[in-house]
Amino acid sequence: MMWELEEIPASQPKMIHAMNRCCDCSSIAIKQKASPVCMPTGEPSPVFFCSAGREFEGEEEYLEILGITREQSGKYECKAANEVASADVKQVRVTVNYPPTITESKSNEAATGRQALLRCEASAVPTPDFEWYRDDTRINSANGLEIKSTGSQSLLMVANVTEEHYGNYTCVAANKLGVTNASLYLY
Repeated sequence: MMWELEEIPASQPKMIHAMNRCCDCSSIAIKQKASPVCMPTGEPSPVFFCSAGREFEGEEEYLEILGITREQSGKYECKAANEVASADVKQVRVTVNYPPTITESKSNEAATGRQALLRCEASAVPTPDFEWYRDDTRINSANGLEIKSTGSQSLLMVANVTEEHYGNYTCVAANKLGVTNASLYLY
């Protein structure tokens, strides 16, 4: 038996920006798997580096992040290098989505006839939507009450406090991944 050898031509390294077919790794839910972010090709096989503030190097052909956390959000730089040509570098931004958590809820003391402000802040990606409740009834901006929600913060303002305004209020923060709430008091 005689073997015939075929010479494989050398080629420069290239980085293929390939997202996993089952998820868009540029925006992924917390605790899920992000894989692959980038895949190198070339002959001879390129050495693969990928970083998000720290360097990875490995035999694998792609980077896989298992049980991704919020802290792993950021810009990843993937580099494929071999001795044929200069390295090819691609960047991908990974955004980790997570449900809201209330980071601050501030009750307030206000005398009748004065202005009062209740503040609620929540951390979430995507940014949460806010709703306010009093005794299980949703509050709208009307009758001296004004709700202002911007980004991760929502304010409930009472223009002229009366005895009827005193009591428990509930701030609800929600996005597509979850809902949370906090009780605040006006006294």
